[in-house]
Amino acid sequence: MDYATRFVEAVPLHKIDTESVAEALVDIYSRLGVPEEVLSDQGTQFISDCMKEVCRLLGIKQKTTIPYHPMCNGLVERFNATLKTCLRRLCSEQPPQWHQYTNPLLFAYREVPRESRHLPHSSCSMGGLCEGP
Repeated sequence: MDYATRFVEAVPLHKIDTESVAEALVDIYSRLGVPEEVLSDQGTQFISDCMKEVCRLLGIKQKTTIPYHPMCNGLVERFNATLKTCLRRLCSEQPPQWHQYTNPLLFAYREVPRESRHLPHSSCSMGGLCEGP
C-alpha cells in the first residue's frame, strides 16, 4: 500500500515463501515503480537474506514493524481484513476459485473515493479516473 495515496496492490500466491514474495514484489515494482522504502511485518519472507538483497539491489530502504504489534502497519492490516472478507463472501460456494476475484476486488477498492480528497485511490496515484462499470 502506498501510504500517501492509499493505492493498494495484491497478488495471489500459492505459497508465501521468500522467493515467491520477492518475485511478486519485483513484478509489482516493474509495473508501478520502485519505492524508496518498504514497511513490512517481521515475517521470515520479509526479513530473509534474499529479501534484504533484493532491497539492496533495488535501492529500497527496508523497515519492519515491532513484533506482535500490527497497529504499526494498521492501514495494510485493515485492507487485508477487508480483502479477506470480500473474498470469503464471493467464494463461499467455490473456495478454490478465490484467486480469480482478486483483481476485480482491487479495482473496486481503488475506485472508492477517499474521504480526505473525495477522489478514488487510482486517481490520486495514477493521475486520472479509471473507467469502470
